[in-house]
Amino acid sequence: MTLQIGMLLFPQITQLDLTGPFELLYRVPDSSVHLAWKDTGPVLAESGMRIVPTTTLKDCPALDVLLVPGGPGTLDLLTDAVVTGWLAAQGRRARYVTSVCTGALVLGAAGLLEGYDATTHWAYTDILPLFGARPVRRRVVVDRNRITAGGVTAGIDFGLQLVADIAGETTAQAFQLALEYDPEPPFRAGHPDVAPAAIVERVRKVTRGPKPARALRELSLKADVAALAPTTAGIIATLKTEKLAGRRVAVQLYGTEPNLPLIEFLEGAGARVTTVAPYVYADAADDAAVRALLERLGSGAVDAIAFTSTPQVERLFTLAPQAEVLAALAHTLVAAVGPVVAETLKKHGVAAHLMPAESFFLKPLTAALEEALRPPA
Repeated sequence: MTLQIGMLLFPQITQLDLTGPFELLYRVPDSSVHLAWKDTGPVLAESGMRIVPTTTLKDCPALDVLLVPGGPGTLDLLTDAVVTGWLAAQGRRARYVTSVCTGALVLGAAGLLEGYDATTHWAYTDILPLFGARPVRRRVVVDRNRITAGGVTAGIDFGLQLVADIAGETTAQAFQLALEYDPEPPFRAGHPDVAPAAIVERVRKVTRGPKPARALRELSLKADVAALAPTTAGIIATLKTEKLAGRRVAVQLYGTEPNLPLIEFLEGAGARVTTVAPYVYADAADDAAVRALLERLGSGAVDAIAFTSTPQVERLFTLAPQAEVLAALAHTLVAAVGPVVAETLKKHGVAAHLMPAESFFLKPLTAALEEALRPPA
């Protein structure tokens, strides 16, 4: 029986995550490799290369091997119900469930890594526990029928491992010889653990406020630039002094909120922007809790509510009609951590009663709330 191998293709894929393993897997005897996406039109990779799918997700046969590559486009896949649903269905019956680079995060979002050892690109390994996986800092990790690879080039090592499992070590070694895969890189710089410190430090780290700076220090890193103010506007004002044309800039998101003003500024300055979402809001899981909160607000059972990010505001108005939210908030003191959140509230017809005067952080917000709620002497 023909072995059915399926590789997920998607916009902004890192092509080597796919083509590295492909070069090995298409050689497996009595196998068929499918490149699957939502339609069969050419897909634009991160590099600009166009790759043509061979099948749609709907028409793809039941797979023996499921592979999810990585790349910047994985961010959109994390919350794509069509893709994660397809992966979950295929993964339940596949003999091997596999990934290269940040494709592991997509497997996690589909519920396919919970309780498994796994790896991914070194910059994202610490995110794996959010999906119930146990992170392992190794180039290729095998846990039962889950095989995950580190970043990009690790996909070739992964491919050899998978071929060995499917067709035996002798076949895998023959493929390795045919491809002359005997790497001798001119530099020892492929991982932060071995790269020269000066190279690691070349990645300039810009922080929005003290909390991310503190998180960097916990990783033995330091911020190179601190924003003039802990807001998007503050970051933009700070970055105006930097030479951004042609630079690759990664933007860490709050959930999946795109932060369009920052991204548009960076792209306008000529930078190549990649967004990174270390976590994803599980909105649907909390619907009942948010509705219960609205009921408590409406009954006057809540003395104050503090909004610390714009997604929190948008969440209320997405879940319930505006009139219902406004009626609920009318019974309580509404606080905003800063002007951006206050402006978002205003957009929905809510005036923030309280906001720190100058320093827009949780500590000043908490102090202001404590003062406002203190019973009169």
